[in-house]
Amino acid sequence: AGAQSLFDLYAPGIITFAILMLIPQTAMLAAREIRWRTLRRLRLTCLNAWELLGGISLAQMVVAALQGLMIFLGALALGFHNQGSFWLALLVGLVLSLSAIGMGLIVACFVENDSQAANIGGAVSMLQVFLSGSWFTLPPITMFTLLGHQIDLFVVFPTTSGFLALQQVLVYGAGLGEIAFRLGFTLLLSGVYFAIGVILFQKLQMRDA
Repeated sequence: AGAQSLFDLYAPGIITFAILMLIPQTAMLAAREIRWRTLRRLRLTCLNAWELLGGISLAQMVVAALQGLMIFLGALALGFHNQGSFWLALLVGLVLSLSAIGMGLIVACFVENDSQAANIGGAVSMLQVFLSGSWFTLPPITMFTLLGHQIDLFVVFPTTSGFLALQQVLVYGAGLGEIAFRLGFTLLLSGVYFAIGVILFQKLQMRDA
């Protein structure tokens, strides 16, 4: 199994880009709650940050799943040769969406309106798209090797490992065992970014609401 066309190599990157667009979207939603002072009313119900942001996150993960499905079907219609399991690819996408949501919450802590949320969130998304190799191959900048896997400089972004896992599944037909390391690494980093987003939101926004 392998890429049969140039489009096959780029399709997983397009799916990755769609998932990363959750960053400005999440930032806008959270910033809107702040601007409309909805948080003041929610605080009267003793709602904490984990409960509020958990609800927002679940909704955004549903959006991520629908985005992934639509782009996958569109890619098939345009000639993409899928070699792997769509459900495994969807799992990778959902894990990656968790990091996008976390980054969106971080952005929301430092903006004043929807425009700032969209602009800064979009910049964060595009930076990761470029540095993850989703749109074009970057020269390897290997820092060290872990369990037989090369750890590159930009692996600090979950998008880097997430995109490679997605590409392995859809383009090369890899199974869960073959992407387990990259998927686990993506999940670990996604959890870190999400936790940072929730903690910052709790301290900077919920406390003063």
